[in-house]
Amino acid sequence: MAQEDEHRIEIITAGYVYNFARLAVWPDLPKQHPIKLCISAQPYFFDIFRQFSGKKVAGRALKIVEYSEQIHNDCQILFIDINTPVKIQNECKKLKLSSNVLTISNQPNFSRNCGIIGLFEEDNRLRFEINIDTIKKSNLRLSSYLYKLARILRNKDL
Repeated sequence: MAQEDEHRIEIITAGYVYNFARLAVWPDLPKQHPIKLCISAQPYFFDIFRQFSGKKVAGRALKIVEYSEQIHNDCQILFIDINTPVKIQNECKKLKLSSNVLTISNQPNFSRNCGIIGLFEEDNRLRFEINIDTIKKSNLRLSSYLYKLARILRNKDL
């Protein structure tokens, strides 16, 4: 089995995350500041994300870094993989303190718990949901195009 077949879902997931970055706006971020995408994932998955390092996102370079608690507040995007030791329940407390981080995960119920974008498989396809109340509380803006493609959640629906 080729590596591309073996890691098909991870490759697609990384592409989704990159496109989410392209369709997000951080109004408080200085124009010269790179977009830092912090990844909490297994090494092979992190390597898949590296292909996007240096690409432009809204005129800024995308910087791919491995997530650690020390850099938490310096991330513009945080992706937490389902196969990572990082526990969502612990991260939710930290994430609520930071309103300028686009949080994305493929962990079940991520967007229902505290995240902005949750990825899930349905009918053999990768889909995503956006928690509209969480994004409204943040300092971020997402393209209306994403809302048209997503399943929209509201905290009252949970």
